Amino acid sequence: MTQYYCPKCEKVTLESTDFYEIPNRPCLKCATPMKVSSTRPKVNYETKERIKHGGTTWEIHKNDPDPIPSKPHLHNLETGEKLNPFTGEIYNPKIKKMTGTMKEKDLDELKQKSKLLSQTSQK
Repeated sequence: MTQYYCPKCEKVTLESTDFYEIPNRPCLKCATPMKVSSTRPKVNYETKERIKHGGTTWEIHKNDPDPIPSKPHLHNLETGEKLNPFTGEIYNPKIKKMTGTMKEKDLDELKQKSKLLSQTSQK
């Protein structure tokens, strides 16, 4: 089996059992030509992180399929609310509305504590 990886996304995006290799297959995510390799590049497999801040525990999933209110976003484990780390808006999924905004100072402190957010930019 051949594994293709994207040097830009740094993750395996396709596995193939084809007898004929097709050079420069585009990555399905970013369209960068993928590379064939028996030795994969080092990948950060850490996909989830919990951050305690101000008496609240927030959890961020790097590959959370839910794009609301942003991608990525943080989950408040006590209340179920979601936080947009780029704007500070707090979203309540039960009533499907924005219910508040985190102070900029608190948002900056939260971002500094997170390894995953430091690797992410808004798209």
